[in-house]
Amino acid sequence: MKISTVIPCYGAPNTLPLLYEQLTSVFKDLNCDYEIILINDCCPQGSWQKILDISTYDKKVKGINLSRNFGQHAAISCGLDHAQGDWVIVMDCDLQDDPMYIKNLIHMTSKGYQVVQAKRTYRDERWFKKLQSWAFYKFLKLVLDVHMDYRVGNYGIYSKTVIKSIRSMGDKVRFFPYLVSWVGFPHAFIEITQKSRIEGKSSYSLYKSLHLAFDIAISSSGRPLIWSVFTGAICSLGSFFLGIFFFIRYFSLGLAPSGWTSLSVTIFFSTGIILSSLGTLGLYLLRVYDQTKERPVYLIQQSTNIYSS
Repeated sequence: MKISTVIPCYGAPNTLPLLYEQLTSVFKDLNCDYEIILINDCCPQGSWQKILDISTYDKKVKGINLSRNFGQHAAISCGLDHAQGDWVIVMDCDLQDDPMYIKNLIHMTSKGYQVVQAKRTYRDERWFKKLQSWAFYKFLKLVLDVHMDYRVGNYGIYSKTVIKSIRSMGDKVRFFPYLVSWVGFPHAFIEITQKSRIEGKSSYSLYKSLHLAFDIAISSSGRPLIWSVFTGAICSLGSFFLGIFFFIRYFSLGLAPSGWTSLSVTIFFSTGIILSSLGTLGLYLLRVYDQTKERPVYLIQQSTNIYSS
């Protein structure tokens, strides 16, 4: 069986030679055919030159240089489009995803699973980063119609059938763990310990995480629209009962409704609900507009050892 390893590269160029050494050592022990696909997502620290050096030495290493920074999941999609293996491993380039677990991932495929993912039982990261990741996945679990575990990232092995299904999806906003969860197929997990980052820092700031979360929610689920409808209905119902309350109070107790304070609060609240609903609808229209433009998810500037796709 041939194994393709897809690795998006950004922000950790000095780890690439060590990653290459560890990967080749694992695959030689497994005695299997393999290829390593390194996708440079326009890293400003010189990752492409490192990839060229490695791919010149070893023709099993394929390098792809994107024309600009399209994001981690667009880079993964690029690697999947060029993977030739019967099974595809997806992992990060910073060695937090330890290559030694590849043997465990491959072993689980022999039990009939078409998706085997690594579940991080321990993450050597700051508490705020862990909290950010937990909140990100909790939000997606609330919005999307699939189960997603914050301890599971990109690291895993996927059959050719699964990869073909993911590639057939036309979503412009790509989030690999969600696509894997959506397509289904027999699924299993192995538990791993995630290492600390050897070089660089995570490119997912709080702002980028929030932006990605809302992009995924708007492009992949209709629940925000449903929530806006229910919110409007609840506000209308509340206003109706409030009107009845004032009506009864006036005719039974002779008390007129309070002055401009309650009126202004009600107007501001209702206006906020209306604008939020219109904004949500506008975001959906924006996503439809982006989808109809049919722009590619990524563009390739240069490649090495890529003979066919």
